Amino acid sequence: MKFILIIIFIFLLIMEVTALDLGYRFTGKNIIFNLHATNAEKITLELKKTMISSAREFKMKNVNGNIWHVVLPLEFKDFLYRFKISRNNKIDTGIDPYAKCITSDKKWGIVCDNQFIVSESPVFDISESVIYELHIRDFTLDPDCGIVNRGKYISFLENDTCLADTNVKTGMSHLRELGVNVVQIMPFQVFDHDEYSDEYNWGYMPVHFNSPDGWFANRKDGTNRITEAKKMIDAFHRNGIKVIMDVVYNHTSENRDSMRFNFNVMAPDYYYRVKSDGTYSNGSGCGNEFRSESLHGRKAILDSLKMWVTDYKVDGFRFDLMALLDKKTINGIIRELRKIKPDIMIYGEPWTCGDTPIEKMEKGFQKKKGWHVFNDDFRDALKGSVFDTGCGYLQDALFKERIKTGIKGSIETFTHDPIESINYVACHDNRTFYDRLKISTKDMKLKKSDLAAMNRLGAAILFCSQGIPFIHSGQEMLRTKNGEHNSYNRPDSINMVRWKWKLQNRSTYDYYRDLIQMRKDHPAFRMKSRDQVMKRIKFFDDAVLPENCIAWKIDCSRLKDQCSEIIVMINPNDKKVDFYLEELKKGKWFKLLDEKKYYRLPLRYNKTNGIVNKKSVLILGNMVQY
Repeated sequence: MKFILIIIFIFLLIMEVTALDLGYRFTGKNIIFNLHATNAEKITLELKKTMISSAREFKMKNVNGNIWHVVLPLEFKDFLYRFKISRNNKIDTGIDPYAKCITSDKKWGIVCDNQFIVSESPVFDISESVIYELHIRDFTLDPDCGIVNRGKYISFLENDTCLADTNVKTGMSHLRELGVNVVQIMPFQVFDHDEYSDEYNWGYMPVHFNSPDGWFANRKDGTNRITEAKKMIDAFHRNGIKVIMDVVYNHTSENRDSMRFNFNVMAPDYYYRVKSDGTYSNGSGCGNEFRSESLHGRKAILDSLKMWVTDYKVDGFRFDLMALLDKKTINGIIRELRKIKPDIMIYGEPWTCGDTPIEKMEKGFQKKKGWHVFNDDFRDALKGSVFDTGCGYLQDALFKERIKTGIKGSIETFTHDPIESINYVACHDNRTFYDRLKISTKDMKLKKSDLAAMNRLGAAILFCSQGIPFIHSGQEMLRTKNGEHNSYNRPDSINMVRWKWKLQNRSTYDYYRDLIQMRKDHPAFRMKSRDQVMKRIKFFDDAVLPENCIAWKIDCSRLKDQCSEIIVMINPNDKKVDFYLEELKKGKWFKLLDEKKYYRLPLRYNKTNGIVNKKSVLILGNMVQY
């Protein structure tokens, strides 16, 4: 009996330790610090008031071998802190992996309790999402954009900004005018770079999961980076836009030697996947893989995500190289975050950059689990593979059947429901959409107007397809990076969004704005279930269509659409074609969209054949109530 009681006691102790809140937390009178560290002989908590102050030291107590603990009075609030660890006759110092704010030199955490309250999120169904990916610096740095705090978090607090000497809206005003309701913000967790330097970086080499990076802050000292990041999210919410954080939990910038900040100081090698030969597994292509399947690795990821949702009220996460997270962790992320925010949006890249020792998650694992994946099949069918410069459907009418699969939300391949698919033609990786179209058609002697028509055709296909549409910032104004295919560390001159493009390419911008409005007005383009898609979408037989063309009919009954039926006709050819469809001879058809615009007040279509200009789409609605 005594032995059983001892076992129960040990079990309860382990459970209690596992459930500990790591990092620091405030009570009524104290600050409690808990740390996970392996094989440590002694751990000291160092605190100092300022960067130039002398540090005070407090010995931590070992709880059960790997958890260390100390309680201090509230007077140490706002102090800098770090841990000094004695191990194998050596002393290491490092920052707390759970610190909510770290200093710009990445050597100290800050014991902070930021009280800024972010506005509540806008409310709408996930199926209504239109995602716009942006980089804070790229989007707001142009000297002619009319923004004062260029390249900073708080640039998004500025409203009614315009391109110099014009009324062309920029920044937040541009997003509102365009009509997007979700922004995906490229990484702003602390990453490996000099925060005081203008040397450009995308931010996909993380140093610390839980603190905003100071590069985007007007003031880089103290906890200002927290307040400014929160104000940015608050501004988006107040403008009716949800915020998706682009997060990197699959690897960090650490190694065993010169780059040791937090995880490898506290628990050397514990947080990384180590191969049998002693080297790090490198499925990320960045030097290591975070060991998400470990007890505290999984806990660190989950706790970090929960912090961003509760403290910053972010609306979801885009996971970089999501396939490097083990399946149990992915399922736990969905389950735990939905407890906090039931409408949270989770999606990611269902691939890796190399081999990994874990069972790799692939497209299809997300089926019926309530999250989403990028549809690279549809992307490559539209514009050609990102790994070469070949053509796709837009340039040369290739991959017609793959396009039809994508139009239905890929329910016949890797999704269960169409909204599991994030549909896109371009993102920050690889060439911009315009540059990709240009290089793949370099031998065709095309004009800029021809490339613009292909761009608009691609956008039209995305926005009338089932799934969630995704736009790379500047795509709507023919953004170019001068052909650069990997601009992660290229200068601002390559990466910066130049707002004169919006003026120069206004017809393309207006078309994107119209497509977004059309999708909002017509639920037929945003069905949520596979049953709806299977019952309501019918492709016309190729035998009755012009060569290379695609057409389909949508039964809109019970979809609360103003149309009873919708017919979409796509012409990828270089000449005008006629669609002779029996359905057009009956009913009361109105033009919803052509190559020029969306007709929000539908225009009566009196012809019995669909006349579709080159590289364009014609959408007609049968509107019995008119």
